[in-house]
Amino acid sequence: MARSHRKVCRWCRPYRNRQRKILGYHHQVVMVSIVGAGLTLPLDVEPYGPKDSEYNAGRRLFRRVVDNLGRRFAQYVVVDGEFARAPFLHEAGDRGLHVVARLKGNLPELLAAAEKRFRHQPPHQVFWHGPDRVEI
Repeated sequence: MARSHRKVCRWCRPYRNRQRKILGYHHQVVMVSIVGAGLTLPLDVEPYGPKDSEYNAGRRLFRRVVDNLGRRFAQYVVVDGEFARAPFLHEAGDRGLHVVARLKGNLPELLAAAEKRFRHQPPHQVFWHGPDRVEI
């Protein structure tokens, strides 16, 4: 990520210290990659500026990629927990894609229901991804 001490374009987003003082500016993007058979292929990116969000940029990117490639290019989409919201889930479903989303604190009721449902069931598979232990 490149940083600058001054804003140089409309995509520049401020980064701040704990006191919320602007220390400089940087760019942020969301990216779509096709993953499978040991290959990760970056496909497209969408920047988001200061009055935008990762979620909105991700939805724009998702629509563009699916509309350009057609729905047969994938069977499912894997996203961060922030995308486990009704508008995105419906959008993916309407395009014939299943969603795998990481549950976390932004959806406390759904997280609690999933934990209650699967609490007593051991994971079907456990593996390490870098420093993270993953249970499926």
